[in-house]
Amino acid sequence: MLIELDNRHPRRRVDQTGLRRRLARVLRAQGCPEASELSVVLVDDPAMAELNQRHMDRRGPTNVLAFPMDAAAGLGDEPADGAPYLLGDVVVSLDTAAREAAEHQLEPGEHLVRLLIHGLLHLLGHDHLPSAEAARRMEELTERLLLLSRADEEE
Repeated sequence: MLIELDNRHPRRRVDQTGLRRRLARVLRAQGCPEASELSVVLVDDPAMAELNQRHMDRRGPTNVLAFPMDAAAGLGDEPADGAPYLLGDVVVSLDTAAREAAEHQLEPGEHLVRLLIHGLLHLLGHDHLPSAEAARRMEELTERLLLLSRADEEE
């Protein structure tokens, strides 16, 4: 699995190796092919606000945006001829993530992983908007995958 991680935040640093390892574990748990490729971009609030306005027609920053590619067709539709399976892009505002973590007394690194998993689930076709039940199911899956992503860190 190829997980491209691009930290474009001018000041905040993250453990890129640890994030890649945890995301790979989540991708495997979700049945993604080994030829999967995921792009993760970490930005500041001004960059996120621009993306949110351009792509969602919403003002201000948000915590995470997801832009699906091949995964939008479903995991059963793997590309032919050994081509990579392009999941898409997940963009997280490190500023908003840090603010949310502080507001809810969460560990910032864990909240970042939670947001990345949330975005990844959107790439895989999950959606929390249709109903309260859909939101609950997606939140439960996010928390289960967050725990699973941690397993290799504790061994």
